[in-house]
Amino acid sequence: EIAAYERIRKYVKEYYAEGLISQKEYYAEIRELDKNIYAVRKQALEEEIKNTVEAQKKILDARKKAIEEEAKADKKAYDERRKAIEAYYDTIDRAEKQQERSARLSELYSLEKIYQNAVTLEGKNKLKEIREEIDKLNKEAAKEQRELEKKSRLEALEKEYEQAEEERARRLEAISKEYENLDNKQKALLDNIANYAALSAGALEQVTNRIKSLLNALNSTNLSDLNNQLHRLYITCTRRTIIT
Repeated sequence: EIAAYERIRKYVKEYYAEGLISQKEYYAEIRELDKNIYAVRKQALEEEIKNTVEAQKKILDARKKAIEEEAKADKKAYDERRKAIEAYYDTIDRAEKQQERSARLSELYSLEKIYQNAVTLEGKNKLKEIREEIDKLNKEAAKEQRELEKKSRLEALEKEYEQAEEERARRLEAISKEYENLDNKQKALLDNIANYAALSAGALEQVTNRIKSLLNALNSTNLSDLNNQLHRLYITCTRRTIIT
């Protein structure tokens, strides 16, 4: 576009040198050309700055995402190690407690056999105490077993939820990539439209109708197929333009 303005500038200078236009007209034309050239250069510079900034933002976004993924992975690894350490010592504590309880129950069952036929009040009271303690220890064992089962089921539920969240995140990431691919398709399509429409000359109506059909097929057509179709359209329009 700037080259076209520069050609016009050259013609204006020639017209002025040949006396075909006045000095006033010459300066007015030159000012207008400078204004147009400045606007084109300004737009190009703004576009370049915008593209540069967007490219830098994409780099920063990628770095940010990498750090977030790293932090997420570290947190997951930390949680797993923490749970493993807790589970290790919980297992030791449970084993010791069960061993102590088993030893005490064995002792109590032996005492129960001794006092089960007691006839004295003291013997009967002792048997009662023994059986109460046995019952208490058995209830403690049952409660610990329930707590262990509860913990196991909650951990399984949490793991299931985490897996569902990870799968959901993967699906969302796939959708984000689809959006990006769609933007790339749109950009490529618009770039090709600009090039081919400029060369279409007398076949503009044909190009417009063909482009509409391509737009309708945008969702179901991959980018390479779309470009191939536009390339064929370009060749057709170029041939028509040459013949015309």
